[in-house]
Amino acid sequence: MGLKSYLAKRAAQTFVTILIVLVLMFVLFRLMPGDPTSFLIQPGLSPIERDAQRVAFGFARWEPAPGVFQRGSFPAPDPGLYSVQIELRDLSDNTKTVYAVYVLPRVFPLNSPILVLGTTADPSNHLIVGTSVTVSVQLVTRDPAALGRLQAWALVRAPSGGEANVTLTAAENIFSGAYTPAEVGVHAIRIGAYDPDTGDIAEAVYGLAANPTAA
Repeated sequence: MGLKSYLAKRAAQTFVTILIVLVLMFVLFRLMPGDPTSFLIQPGLSPIERDAQRVAFGFARWEPAPGVFQRGSFPAPDPGLYSVQIELRDLSDNTKTVYAVYVLPRVFPLNSPILVLGTTADPSNHLIVGTSVTVSVQLVTRDPAALGRLQAWALVRAPSGGEANVTLTAAENIFSGAYTPAEVGVHAIRIGAYDPDTGDIAEAVYGLAANPTAA
């Protein structure tokens, strides 16, 4: 047997072997019961991690989703709480209402006996109804001794009109209290701080947007 004949025979055998392996790999994946990615992907992964592995194995690919997010604007001429109601509708005519809030803080004069420097919510002032949230306000007094005797509270007005008075407890100059919105919609909050010795009082507004679950 000449060298050329030997090389041609070996090349043909190699090609056939590669072809058989590729066919078996293609067929075996389709003979496996269920989703092949379920067999390959380890259990206990989050949906995001599972999708990432599906993409890595070549069973899926990321696609851009233009138009999912929409942006709008509205005027806010005066300090205060602005509530936003957003109506969502898909191509199947399913509808859903979600809520948002925007707070334009009032600027206090520098010589005010009590300054409200800012109000925050943890985890956020946009949350799912039934989620507990901690509302915190930072207070500064002209007289440093007055900080220890301040009384602070948050009067929360639910969408149905019911009110809850949340006492804010102090940790240095941060006053905090917990509240759980039980209704879907905007919960308006009026923050109050009072010095019982001098009668000085300061107020500010805030808001929470409690939205329905994704289901």
